[in-house]
Amino acid sequence: MNLHDFEDHIDDIILARGSDYYDNGRISSVQKTGENTYRAEVAGTDDYIVTVKLDDDDGILSSDCNCLASEI
Repeated sequence: MNLHDFEDHIDDIILARGSDYYDNGRISSVQKTGENTYRAEVAGTDDYIVTVKLDDDDGILSSDCNCLASEI
């Protein structure tokens, strides 16, 4: 899975929620925190952090979210 096709691997409900959060300005910041590592702050029911680590070809090596399971 990579940045160009991740939508094919994510549940439609999750994609719709993420798109809604983006469209409504609920992503407060995105920062590069290390070599191919990014951190986004998201305003959901509670604020939470999403981290993504990529390889050199934009492949998603890992992703993590400290959100509550009911939010995702």
